[in-house]
Amino acid sequence: MALLVSILVYDVPVGQSLDMGLEGAAFGLFPIMWIVVNAIWIYNMTVRTGHFAVLRRSFATISDDQRIQAIIIAFTFGALIEGLAGFGTPVAITAVMLLAIGFSPLKAAALTCCSPPPTAPAACSAR
Repeated sequence: MALLVSILVYDVPVGQSLDMGLEGAAFGLFPIMWIVVNAIWIYNMTVRTGHFAVLRRSFATISDDQRIQAIIIAFTFGALIEGLAGFGTPVAITAVMLLAIGFSPLKAAALTCCSPPPTAPAACSAR
């Protein structure tokens, strides 16, 4: 849509419009993929070294109530990771942590991406 607007409304040449679109896609995709690739790498490293099991046991012993676990992991721990790494990193990491302690994939994704409190730290830093 933006490509058509640039060509039809603002009379930008087609080649330049395509260049702008590719540059925008590259600058938008690179930071996101950087976070995803590194989050997967960190997860795999912690699983292979056995540290993820320690982290899972630690978070699981806090409470048996999944609501409390969600608040502590997705919001509190997520805010810490956001302060340390920034740019939405906690969404990738805390979702995996919620999966590891027994949350369903849909619930983990909803808690880290869709509900207002867990995304508050990430929403403020990626601007």
